[in-house]
Amino acid sequence: MGQITVKLSETRKRKPRVAKLNIYSEKIDIALPDKIKKPKDYQPVEITAILCTEVKVPKGAGRIEWLLITDLPILSFEDACEKIQWYTCLWQIEI
Repeated sequence: MGQITVKLSETRKRKPRVAKLNIYSEKIDIALPDKIKKPKDYQPVEITAILCTEVKVPKGAGRIEWLLITDLPILSFEDACEKIQWYTCLWQIEI
């Protein structure tokens, strides 16, 4: 889809830094296996997977690789970037 630059907060295992991420996205239908008897009203669930992989990893740092799963519509690169920005706020919210 494209690239995004994000500010990474400091954690116990990481110093704060700016990371450039390649962004990939794919819609996936999750259905019950054929072996399982499906209820008559069962419909597969549509989700979107957003994969974020760091482009250039600083020496001595671990590569950033996030796989985000959402049931919210991802119709554009901007939609994906919004969900990634939400995810980057997670650590601050948990604190």
